[in-house]
Amino acid sequence: MVGKPGASQPLQPVLLPGTTPMKRWGQISKTLEELKQVRFETNDPHYSDFSFHPLGIPGHTKQPSELFDTYKDLLVISPFLSKGMVERFKKLALSDSTRTLITRRTEIAKLSQEMLEAFDVYGLKEMVVEGEEGLSGDDLNDEAYQNQDIHAKFYARSKYSQHSFFIGSANCSESAFSGNVEFLLQLRYRKHGFKIQHLLDDLFGKDDKDNPFELIKELPEVDTPDTTASDLLEKAIKQLCRTRSKARVIKEGQQYRVKIEFAKIPEEVDLTIASITGIQPVKLEPVTILPLLPLEQLSEFYQVTACKEETAVRRIIKIKTTGIPEERDKAVFRSIIRDRDTFMKYVAFLLSDSLLLSSLEQMDAERLGKGKWNVSWLQAPVLYENMLKTVAREPERLKEIERVIKLIDDQEIIPEDFNELYQIFSQAAKKVKR
Repeated sequence: MVGKPGASQPLQPVLLPGTTPMKRWGQISKTLEELKQVRFETNDPHYSDFSFHPLGIPGHTKQPSELFDTYKDLLVISPFLSKGMVERFKKLALSDSTRTLITRRTEIAKLSQEMLEAFDVYGLKEMVVEGEEGLSGDDLNDEAYQNQDIHAKFYARSKYSQHSFFIGSANCSESAFSGNVEFLLQLRYRKHGFKIQHLLDDLFGKDDKDNPFELIKELPEVDTPDTTASDLLEKAIKQLCRTRSKARVIKEGQQYRVKIEFAKIPEEVDLTIASITGIQPVKLEPVTILPLLPLEQLSEFYQVTACKEETAVRRIIKIKTTGIPEERDKAVFRSIIRDRDTFMKYVAFLLSDSLLLSSLEQMDAERLGKGKWNVSWLQAPVLYENMLKTVAREPERLKEIERVIKLIDDQEIIPEDFNELYQIFSQAAKKVKR
């Protein structure tokens, strides 16, 4: 059956150009226009209607109302759980309802005994989880051997004659429905006499030996690993990454300060932050000002160090930063490519058939004392040959050379002979594209 007009509208925010690298905006915009003309079909008369539910996207932060409405029968399949979300589904049950939860055995420990009694909770049988090794007893090596487990996220609910299925990426957890970017497809199902039990019969098979799942009646014992200082520091940095943050660049003379703000700072460890170079770290506060930085050290990436007693963990984190000058990229290139030799090495690197091989060759040349090139290298056949191959096979790769030339824009670094040669090949590349 054809979906209602506008049924594809919730798909469009997922493809917004603002969430995509600039070079793909044109393709995404074209797809958006085409999407407006699309009408999806289920091609099954039993599926009376459907809806798309993006989650965690601006304008689509609400949870699917039908999923969190009262129900008579419920089936949830989810590899990961949170106790709060399972409790929420428990409270939505009408009297004399059936509630079935299928999840990984490792997640069942998150539930209480009361929840275990309120739901029919199933996990994969251990011999199924252990896969082929468990069945055959063969001594398979780690490359060939892989455990089996639940990956699907599926919700089925019934309320008298109303039936809905939800399929997508959202686990049965608070994070999935109140923070993460997820997507669910809702299918409304109509068939006389249908019950959720029919789905369970198909899943479980006709008798127990065919059933890959087993009913869990008691909470499993969990071995709580000893928490090390490093674990505590890692956890603190992860908490910091989840906290709302922002940074702003402020110019002072020829240098810059960065003002960093965090909504909340973990208190159980000592935290410092610095630019990506790690130079001059300062104590992390709700509002932190970094010492003066040169233009080339500005970035959205920062080095955070968490310390407790004698243990320290360093990580690079990303903070949305405003006010970075447009000429910053140019400054970075100029700090790396400072002379003609370095520039020519970089060009050779870009034109190489194998970037890895090119890197190794240059390292070997420097080790043997042959890393310095003079201007006569420009006339070497190898440069001409590599540029010729690039024009014939991948002319778009010349754009990277053009970008570097524009960023450096210095005749002392970019030889005039090379510039003339590049212009010739650039014109040839345009003809190849036609």
